[in-house]
Amino acid sequence: MELEQALEPRTGGFRPQIEAQKFSSENPFFMVKIMQDNLLISRTSIPIAFFTKYFKKKEPNVKIQFENKLWPAKLLYYPSLSNAYISSGWQHFILASNLKAGDVCVFELINVEERVLDVHIYRADG
Repeated sequence: MELEQALEPRTGGFRPQIEAQKFSSENPFFMVKIMQDNLLISRTSIPIAFFTKYFKKKEPNVKIQFENKLWPAKLLYYPSLSNAYISSGWQHFILASNLKAGDVCVFELINVEERVLDVHIYRADG
């Protein structure tokens, strides 16, 4: 898929966010609504509380899993700004998963030792 196709916005209002909020798991997870910036700057934010609890002071490598496929990615942490991101590898995941602005992703930490985040995507277009 071409990057331009991935950047085409979708509509859908709050429906994907409402559906994502119904997600439940015994594993820790966080939710991100995909905005145009997430697609353009090749990274997405991780809530700082989640990052510091599960990833701080560890190696920067993580794996993003979607539909039984894995993408290696790296975490960035800026303590002075209190920001954390999934960075390197994010762009490959965007293209392979056909992620669009308006989609909502739930990142579920399914393996702490191997640092695997299983992604559940709630599509803006249903």
